[in-house]
Amino acid sequence: MLLAHYAAVLPHEYAHSFMAFALGYKSDPLVIHFGGTSVGNLISLINIDEQVDYAPMFARGDGPAAALVGIAGPGLANGTMYLLSLFLLRRPSVRRNVFLFMLVFWFNFMNVANFLDYVPIRTFASHGDIGPFRQGFIVTLSIVIMFGYFGLAGFAGYGEPSHTLSVLSLCLIPIMLIVCRPSRPWMRARVEASGDPTGLKA
Repeated sequence: MLLAHYAAVLPHEYAHSFMAFALGYKSDPLVIHFGGTSVGNLISLINIDEQVDYAPMFARGDGPAAALVGIAGPGLANGTMYLLSLFLLRRPSVRRNVFLFMLVFWFNFMNVANFLDYVPIRTFASHGDIGPFRQGFIVTLSIVIMFGYFGLAGFAGYGEPSHTLSVLSLCLIPIMLIVCRPSRPWMRARVEASGDPTGLKA
């Protein structure tokens, strides 16, 4: 079980690190903080950290980059390893070997647990993987949902005026994304006025 835990957590942290490296926000993707040699950390890896600084991303208004780095661990790494281990659990060669089957089973379990640990448990936490993801995409997602999804109602046979307003709503999406870009002075002012200079408060 401990081996399965390590096998799920280490790729999780390195996924953050390599994503930050790929996006130009980290010089060495192999450098992470392992959290020390305390018994608690050696068993649980509770203090391990990807050692990625999200502040420069938000300072440049690059919220999507912060969101991608944040979701790379639970979404990309654990999600991919969950699907891979689920596939392996169905293989006859794995099922015939009791030790191998138990190892893959607990590996599958640990990847589900790593995702659950953030979604929904820490969805509204002010730090951790979902904090940067939430802040990085919340404005973009809100605009797309409001002007995109709900703006489509006019195409459902409610007459020419509604159809025209739906077209206008879709056209407003790129304009609103530019106006509400996190790097805009008025957006930064709103974040500072909220008493949360990091912009990560739930």
